Amino acid sequence: MATPTTIDLDTELSAVNSILGSIGQSPVTNLNFTNPEIEFIYNLLKESNVEVQSEGWVYNREDHYPFTPDANGNIFVPANVLRMDVCEEEVYRRTDVVKRDGKLYNKVEHTYEFKEPIDMNVVWLFPFEDLPQPFKRLIVAKLLRVQQCNLCRTRRLYNS
Repeated sequence: MATPTTIDLDTELSAVNSILGSIGQSPVTNLNFTNPEIEFIYNLLKESNVEVQSEGWVYNREDHYPFTPDANGNIFVPANVLRMDVCEEEVYRRTDVVKRDGKLYNKVEHTYEFKEPIDMNVVWLFPFEDLPQPFKRLIVAKLLRVQQCNLCRTRRLYNS
């Protein structure tokens, strides 16, 4: 008697298996990237993850997060920052900052050096496993829709 396969979206592996199942493929037991199909689906999952989290949700958006300069006045931006902006309360901004070379750059004063901490509104990128369950499902659902469109070759599903 065959054991029923359960789909658990708590891990990247289970999400990849869900996508494989939607295109009629058998599930895998590990993310072995020697199989190009598995690697391709995993990369699509990562892209979908970034796309969903980039919107900024209650679990990954943080307002007034302080960025503090180091001894040289540089403020390094963590790799998992998807988006950031100076806090909205500073209507008459003294700074207009962007990320350049992994550091904050002040476009008003044309410098990488900061004398004091700056509060930013930040959208963070978290690993798939650390996301709340509804967002894992959203990421997989969006990816399944894209996969279905690729199979059907129709834009109607993608735009709905």
